[in-house]
Amino acid sequence: MAFLHIDKKTTLSDLQGWFSESFPNLKIEFYDHSHDKGEGNTPSELLKELTGLVSPNGNPEVELTIFDDYSTNLVEHIFRTKLHLNVQVFRKNGNKWIQTITTDNWTLKEQMDRAKFHME
Repeated sequence: MAFLHIDKKTTLSDLQGWFSESFPNLKIEFYDHSHDKGEGNTPSELLKELTGLVSPNGNPEVELTIFDDYSTNLVEHIFRTKLHLNVQVFRKNGNKWIQTITTDNWTLKEQMDRAKFHME
């Protein structure tokens, strides 16, 4: 389980660090467009400026809790609905990062286990 208190000082970079720390060998990237289930985002849609503040739905503070038995798709949905952020989860695959497009139904634990398998 990962818990984060988001307030008016929380940046996108803070969210990325929290996610990667909480779920080893996984990371999130932010995009200016959402993607449909089973689809990914293109590099041109990637948000490059991560020092911007998170706007938690107009609320001054939001509590975000993510469990490792949540599906990748659900995690992306939580970011979209609670924080209005278009997120794509990536998994470490050897020395590369891949979008979890075809495995969005996997849990974060399954994603981490697969990443660990490719590192051994």
